[in-house]
Amino acid sequence: MKKTIAFLIICMTICLAVLQGAPAHAARVNRLAHKLAGDCTTAADGFTGYVSGSAYLGMVRGSLVVNGQTGPWFYAFQNCDSPVDQPEAKVSAASFDLFPLGKLGVLEDTVTVNRGPGSIGISEESHFGGFTLLGGLIKVGGLEVSAETNATAHLASSLNTSNFVHATIAGIPIKLAPDPNTKIDLGFATATLNKEEVNETADSSSVAVTALDIQILKTNSFNLPVGADIQIGHVEGQFSRKAPDVKGIAEVEGLSAYGQLGGSAQTGPWFSLRADDQNPHESAGVVALSLPPFGDLGGWQGNGDVEMTPLSTTASSIGSFGHLSLFNGLIRADGIKISARASIGKDGTGTSKGIGSFAGLVINGQSYAELEAPDFRVDIPGIGHAILNHTVVTRTPTGVTVEVNALELFVDLKNSFGLPVGFHVRLAHAWACANLPADLPL
Repeated sequence: MKKTIAFLIICMTICLAVLQGAPAHAARVNRLAHKLAGDCTTAADGFTGYVSGSAYLGMVRGSLVVNGQTGPWFYAFQNCDSPVDQPEAKVSAASFDLFPLGKLGVLEDTVTVNRGPGSIGISEESHFGGFTLLGGLIKVGGLEVSAETNATAHLASSLNTSNFVHATIAGIPIKLAPDPNTKIDLGFATATLNKEEVNETADSSSVAVTALDIQILKTNSFNLPVGADIQIGHVEGQFSRKAPDVKGIAEVEGLSAYGQLGGSAQTGPWFSLRADDQNPHESAGVVALSLPPFGDLGGWQGNGDVEMTPLSTTASSIGSFGHLSLFNGLIRADGIKISARASIGKDGTGTSKGIGSFAGLVINGQSYAELEAPDFRVDIPGIGHAILNHTVVTRTPTGVTVEVNALELFVDLKNSFGLPVGFHVRLAHAWACANLPADLPL
């Protein structure tokens, strides 16, 4: 079933906080080589075992304008193919305006692979500053939700916790660590605190926990539709002794930035999506973004699709921006579109295509038409250079991938924007990976 992520009524203003952490995209590049090789060579030490995990700040399911799903927002993902020296994925921001629900304070999502002698594990964390939702019905001074899965050659287990600091819901004081699946009646809705699901077998362990889950049951003054499900703070992780066998992945990301701002850090990507074998059709969008100190972006829309047959695997991702203006008009465009498509047949024959295209692109006063050639360089006096339509294609006997970055800005010089030398901004990213199809009946 296709899931549609509609941001049609949610206008978001994000104030950026650049915090220490390894770039999430760097781990993705390294995971790619292992996935195409069909193994997970950096996984467990001395035994067979594989881990993966994710964290996100929130999600809304249900009919907001159309049936669908909004989010996940600020999504961090990591698995055992991460390089040993880059085990962490992190996404952060200073605030998030979740209209019409309320405004969330400082937030950070982190996923980390933990390796030790004879063991492997993965931990996920989602942190929030103070926030108020639903006109003060829910007040939280701070929130932390975390989960951890660890395994050895003989054992595997998972644990989790949700901590609410100075929280009240419908006037009821909430203790620091609520019992699992604590329910509170809001009249028109039910709020579940520390909602968890843990599954353990001899060969696997998994945990999923949502700090705050609100299910809308009746009509209400907030105009939230009956049936909507609002999640705030979600983490999940899993371990298995059986190797993952993902055939196709399609990912799209919006703007991200990383560099030396007091430490090696990444902020973003914002509004990313991932389609794979389990969720083969994904769509996401947002009406508009204000991203100080970078600038303003028009509507963003992304789509990811994975198609599998006995004869082939195909993954495709498409992303687009409306008008944008960055760094006081230094970079302007009426629109940007990016796409990546990878396909491989049962006989190993692979095809790939990736391209970024621009409408009304102006950089430092110079206009640029649509560019078919990859890796087109534009020097920008007083700041550095930009690369347009950066494309990387990778082939192995068992798979093919294509990665496209529509526009990347590299800060090479001291500048009037206060960006440190070495800073890097990436606008619009698409990635598609297709592996040999499974042995399915024709």
